[in-house]
Amino acid sequence: MRFKTTVTVTGVKFFNDDVEGKHYDTTTLFVLLELDESQGRAKGMAAAEYKYPSSAMYQTMKDLPFPHEAELVLNQVTSGKVTKTTLESHRMLPVVSRQTGEVTKA
Repeated sequence: MRFKTTVTVTGVKFFNDDVEGKHYDTTTLFVLLELDESQGRAKGMAAAEYKYPSSAMYQTMKDLPFPHEAELVLNQVTSGKVTKTTLESHRMLPVVSRQTGEVTKA
């Protein structure tokens, strides 16, 4: 299931190297998500990770300001027991300056 969501992106990192003979090439986005308050044992927000299957996304994001608001396209799949959410795209949303009213290009 593909869906779009608006999030606050707090950071990004990449890994592109070999570990024990296997090659890994990924970008990880860190985004703010609300904690589950339904049990009364948590309150506030925490960073969650979304993975993109290439370090190329990091290269497009490394000069962006953090944190920033963004629209993500996510894809959720399941094996029947485990649900996995992967990142398909990131688009920084424009920011309007409160002082000047100017829109920052995304």
